[in-house]
Amino acid sequence: MCVARASGEGQGADRRLMNDGGAAPPMPHGRLRPSRMRNESPQDGSIEGYPHNMKSANSRAEQAPGNAPCPHAAIGASLDRWRECHWHLHQMELHYHDPDPFRYSLNSFIRSAKEVPGILMADLQSDTHVRTSIDAHLQKLNANALFATLKQRRDFLVHRGMLAPKSRGSVGTTEGGRIKITFPFPVAAHESSDEAYERYKAACRADRVWRQLSGPDCDSTPTIWRTWLIEEFPDKDLLEVAFEAWLLIGEVLSAVVIAFGGSALDLTMSCRHDPNAIKIKRFSQREFFLSVDGIDLEDEIWARAAAHKPNN
Repeated sequence: MCVARASGEGQGADRRLMNDGGAAPPMPHGRLRPSRMRNESPQDGSIEGYPHNMKSANSRAEQAPGNAPCPHAAIGASLDRWRECHWHLHQMELHYHDPDPFRYSLNSFIRSAKEVPGILMADLQSDTHVRTSIDAHLQKLNANALFATLKQRRDFLVHRGMLAPKSRGSVGTTEGGRIKITFPFPVAAHESSDEAYERYKAACRADRVWRQLSGPDCDSTPTIWRTWLIEEFPDKDLLEVAFEAWLLIGEVLSAVVIAFGGSALDLTMSCRHDPNAIKIKRFSQREFFLSVDGIDLEDEIWARAAAHKPNN
């Protein structure tokens, strides 16, 4: 079995976004939950084409039908680092509303992405014909503005330390999956969406006009939207930037696999979550009314039901 066959299937495929918070539930660090992964093998608990034991996977890759060499085996290290990018991208999704974990995941993604071309050149050191055949793909990757920016950011991380992405936000309400109203609201890069929401509620308590304009009614839910940016791409969320970088690298690796006689890699990342859903975090309608207005909606419902109950 080829180790890289399911490189498009992410280690974050076992997570889903929760409707009330826009964030995936926590998962044990460093472990997968194979019972919920795609293409699971009931015999060994591994994902087809993406087993947990990389050494055994490599040995199986070398035992291709007819003893033909697996087209992925020669660039196993490059594919592994690309899958590492995939993992870090899902960590960015998971921690989107928590600034430090998000930034750490972004830093790790950038480092891994920058390293793939160098590892690929080492993998292909003895395959000059393949290096020649993919030279145009490598030149396209290195000339790409997005990838060039990430390389510069990686050098900044190595030589100067901390990467500080920018954060932009808004507040408003939703009804089900529909956006009802939004207003710009600053969500600082150093604060979580929960912390920004507490500031928003304090502003509503201090300014009743602001509360009536932006806050929920009995049919809507208070909501925070945020997006992460870097100055080079002021209109593109960092989740989109990371995915496009992963895709660019994947196109180069896929060209290598094809040059070795294999099939193109799956670059769909079907396990990716909807970026627009990730940017949203919904909060409790009842808690908002209690905290801001001093009203318990459940008591109000019971009181109205009692008022309309026919007298015996």
